[in-house]
Amino acid sequence: MRTTLDLDLPILNELKAFSKSNSFSLGKAATQLLMEALAMHKTKKKVPPKFKWHSQPMGAKIDISDKEALYKILDQDELFH
Repeated sequence: MRTTLDLDLPILNELKAFSKSNSFSLGKAATQLLMEALAMHKTKKKVPPKFKWHSQPMGAKIDISDKEALYKILDQDELFH
C-alpha cells in the first residue's frame, strides 16, 4: 500500500542506513521498525504500575495478635454506639 510520510531528515537517513544494512527496501524497513515499535507500545500499556506499599505507625492501642485483648475490646458495647 502506498502512502506519504513526512520524516525529519535525521530519521530518514537512519531509515535508509537500516534498510541498506538489512537489504530491505525503504518501505520494508519502515514497516519492520514501525511494527516493532507498535508492539512494544502495546505491551507497555498492559504492564500494571509497580505497587509500592506505604505504611506508618497509627498508634494502635491494642496488639491484634493478642487474641484475648482483642476479644475484650470487641465485647465493649460503647465502641459501636
